[in-house]
Amino acid sequence: MLQSISLGMPLTMEEAYDAAYTFAFDPPFVEAIVSNTPDARGADLQIRGLNFGWQQNDVLVTIGGRECMNAQWQNDGLIRCSKLEDVVGPKNLTVLAANRTEPFVFEAWEELVISECQRGVYEGIRGELCLNCEEEHPGANCTDSHI
Repeated sequence: MLQSISLGMPLTMEEAYDAAYTFAFDPPFVEAIVSNTPDARGADLQIRGLNFGWQQNDVLVTIGGRECMNAQWQNDGLIRCSKLEDVVGPKNLTVLAANRTEPFVFEAWEELVISECQRGVYEGIRGELCLNCEEEHPGANCTDSHI
């Protein structure tokens, strides 16, 4: 695994020993999201990949431009977070970890994360929220849902 160390430009040898430095891994890389088709009403996710940091660090994950709540570093290859409710369809994914200043970004068109309505609710089309047909629309014909 490649790593980089960024040091300030000290003017004297004494400053070299006292200089604060920032340690940064190569850019984070996401290999998979579990589940890659999370419930559009919200879901706990595992983000699997590389270069998330070799020790506990702050991470920021956004899905579709919204923060994935309670993002927690687990190890160099795993981050866990809770996706908030959002509309059905593909989402971009951004991961900022391991003291990096630039995040890793998967664009929506790459379709790494595609929110969908889970079984038993109205299957909204892309751009719609999921509805519980029987609870939110009493008397409606809910036969198109995947109950």
